[in-house]
Amino acid sequence: MRILFFLLINCIAASAQVERYSVLIHEIMADPSQIVGLPNAEYVELRNTSSQPIELFRWKIDNGTTTATISSYYLLLPDSTVLLCSRSQLPFFSGVPNCIGLNALPSLSNAGDRITLRSSDGKTIHAVEYTLSMYGNAVKAAGGWSLEMIDRRQPCHPENWTASIHPSGGTPGKLNSRNGTTLQPRNNVVLQCTALSDKLLEVEWEFPMDSLSLAHAPNYFFDSTAAPIRNAVAVGSLFKSVRLELARPLDSQRLYTLRTNPIWHCRTVSKQSFSVRTGLPQPPRDGDVVINELLFDPPPEGSDYIELLNRSSSMLDLRQLAITAPDPVGRPTTIVALADRSINFFPGEHLVFTTDTGYLLRRWTSAQRTHLFQLKSMPTLPDNEGRIAVLNLQGHVLDQVQYTASMHAPLIQHREGVALERIRADRPSTEAANWHSAASSSGYGTPTLKNSQSRTDSATVHPFSVQPDLLSPDNDGVHDFIHIAYAFKEAGHMLTASVFNRQGLMVTTIIDNQLCGTAGAFNWNGTDANGRLLPRGVYILLIETFHPSAKNIRYKKGFGIR
Repeated sequence: MRILFFLLINCIAASAQVERYSVLIHEIMADPSQIVGLPNAEYVELRNTSSQPIELFRWKIDNGTTTATISSYYLLLPDSTVLLCSRSQLPFFSGVPNCIGLNALPSLSNAGDRITLRSSDGKTIHAVEYTLSMYGNAVKAAGGWSLEMIDRRQPCHPENWTASIHPSGGTPGKLNSRNGTTLQPRNNVVLQCTALSDKLLEVEWEFPMDSLSLAHAPNYFFDSTAAPIRNAVAVGSLFKSVRLELARPLDSQRLYTLRTNPIWHCRTVSKQSFSVRTGLPQPPRDGDVVINELLFDPPPEGSDYIELLNRSSSMLDLRQLAITAPDPVGRPTTIVALADRSINFFPGEHLVFTTDTGYLLRRWTSAQRTHLFQLKSMPTLPDNEGRIAVLNLQGHVLDQVQYTASMHAPLIQHREGVALERIRADRPSTEAANWHSAASSSGYGTPTLKNSQSRTDSATVHPFSVQPDLLSPDNDGVHDFIHIAYAFKEAGHMLTASVFNRQGLMVTTIIDNQLCGTAGAFNWNGTDANGRLLPRGVYILLIETFHPSAKNIRYKKGFGIR
């Protein structure tokens, strides 16, 4: 009777339609070489997140080049796990209750790989693209620790994987060490829409979407007279992109905006609409791409970066660009390609290249994550002086900067971690006067953002604007602070702002000898250096600037506190 019961359950499980994400890749041991507490054996753990038992016979797991098939019957019960490993390594996991030995588990690259789980009918159930950055810990990324899924309710969340914190280095056959943690839901982000040809587009998202929604052509439309969408094909196995076939070619001289109807997220629990610019990229010409910002002397925990600006009116393709550090006579040394696939570079965009995007995001939290690109290597940028150049595919130099540490503001004593910014986009990169240290108010750098020292020909009548005349710091939202804005014709002003009472005694210093950008602002809430609110009365604001080569400025303004 018991045998008949299990046969019946297996028949039901085999005949039931298995939905995507019913079984998840739940834990990955890609690099067991540095033994912490687990065997020196790779494994992949699966978890049934559905409410029904699922038969795994003839299911497949692959790494893109090698496929392994589960050749034995195995009924995976709801909310239970099973470990996949090579049959030869099955004895190492004798203490794990649920294991399946494969003829050979597809090799898991230490540096990162894509693992795809497919049902017996070839349907993609789950796919994971893991990277070293997912460990979040350089020691654990070196081996001996598994990667664990944090929140199985959100399998597509971009931050859903981390190194195990279990003392053994992993949790095969057990609850994951971060089990019970709930991640904050995140909206998806459309990364780009590239033209594979004049009638074929590919749209990419940050993390997976629902494959059926992606493949529904009426979900896509242009906000202009561009060609209608003829067909849509979702790209597996991650389903983070879709290819759109157009009814007629795009105009090479135009930029377009593609929009979508609400599209389901990966588990069809929420929808989201998207819009993205696209067009046909043009070959970069001299002056189209310029070096806009440069960090060549980072702190020990940081990394160099170079920021490029597209100052043309055309969309360019990063795959057609490279950077190099020319030798003293201008010959290219090591050439580093900026992309191995098409990536759109739109007019006016600032794109930043480094070997450690994590450092930049930690240091400059307002940086645009989608405009940061991590390279495997960078040209060598010496701390004292050097050169950096941008090339096209033919090796022609599009822009070049010869920098020295002396180009920094002379009053900056510690230049480590201070970026050089371009002042004017329309002036030559070879002009040393067109470069200046990034303002301290911006954290001494503005990667992916407008330069703190940038300026055009426009200038204000007076360098300072102070509002209001009467301060009422009672936190009611009206005149709670004084707003002080500045705009200078030259970069490199050092600014000090102090407050004096009617007797001429200084009562507080708001800004003390701070390096300013060409334009900026700061606020003062009416308190002294100890955070105490100044008494009601009449006060004088004194602003003084010092510049090594321009005229110094002295500005006074009276105001009241009530």
